[in-house]
Amino acid sequence: MLTSMDRLTEILNAESGMYRDLADLFDTDRVTASTYSSLVADMNRLARLGTHVVFDVDINLWNFMAADFSLTGQCDFYVGWSTYFPLPLSILAQKNSPVSPAVDRGAFALMESGLLNKWLKYSLANTTACVNPPMVITVTTVLSLANLWGMFVVLGLGCGISCLVFLLEKVVSSTKPLTEIR
Repeated sequence: MLTSMDRLTEILNAESGMYRDLADLFDTDRVTASTYSSLVADMNRLARLGTHVVFDVDINLWNFMAADFSLTGQCDFYVGWSTYFPLPLSILAQKNSPVSPAVDRGAFALMESGLLNKWLKYSLANTTACVNPPMVITVTTVLSLANLWGMFVVLGLGCGISCLVFLLEKVVSSTKPLTEIR
């Protein structure tokens, strides 16, 4: 699900790479474009079901996750580790201002160190609760013969192959004459 129309144009006009691969999926039903006004409804309809993911600027996703956590009290969504879109921020200064170089260096230092993203995350209510995806996902199932049959097949094949190798060794060793040790 894509939400930014500027990004959508950028993706559709890409000539190669990940954006071109994504643009090629628009001919199928695997990619859906959405506007910001319908983002919440589309996320509840598609992303919450697990059939779609949302591809957007991080701050928009953080805002949605914070609002969703405030409503439900649980983290149903996570932002992945990779960043695909740069965060569009700018600082306005007068033309030929003597402070521009210092402001540029400071802005680059904030972006490179990750402080700006950290401050944005902490300035939005309930965002930090759902910022990082879980490192381990535990799936619990009841142990039964239906979901353990593969293990028994591997065990049986291993025993069968080892018996064949043992018999082959016995046959080969019985047909070979014993050599005298000097």
